[in-house]
Amino acid sequence: SILESRFKSGKIASVDFNALEPRLCLKLNNKDTEGDIYNLINNMLEYDDIDRSVIKRAIISVLYGAHYSSLKNISPEKAKEIFDCIKEMFGINNILEISKNIDPLGIRRNYFGRPLWNLEEDKEHILINNYIQSSAVDIALTYFTELVKEVDNNLAVPLYILHDAIIFDVSDEYSNNFVNIIKNGYNNDKLGKFPLKIEIFNHN
Repeated sequence: SILESRFKSGKIASVDFNALEPRLCLKLNNKDTEGDIYNLINNMLEYDDIDRSVIKRAIISVLYGAHYSSLKNISPEKAKEIFDCIKEMFGINNILEISKNIDPLGIRRNYFGRPLWNLEEDKEHILINNYIQSSAVDIALTYFTELVKEVDNNLAVPLYILHDAIIFDVSDEYSNNFVNIIKNGYNNDKLGKFPLKIEIFNHN
């Protein structure tokens, strides 16, 4: 709300990835889905009383190494089943092995080959998180670089980056073109397609 467009009737737009890190985990295990990941897992578990937000929190907890007891207001049995389902679906054990690997030069690297300076680290959840977050950042920054080149920077001005989101000031006349570009998603040459989402914060 503190941002105002430089354009008459312009819009401030945030473009970010739809569940980037979970989708990356799936792709690293040769799985994929263009649908809602959280609803997909919820449907697999067939729990009528588990909200989508609980599944989302559980996925984040698994990727950050939290224990299933961190899921509040549900039974330990259900929490463990949810965690086990997520770990299997996202191939957490496989990603652990990848994240522990040290190449012939004595370096751990993310998916794109960027060094991870964590050779002294032995906590499994930190190794997994370092690998996933580092690789996800590279996906986001690569796309943002391409996006800035693709759009008309006279009508869609990039303002700043916030983790896996990029904020634009978009003129009203260009807004439909801009939205259509975002709807195409990002097709990474190694990992395939990642869906995107756009949020309009305010307009004058």
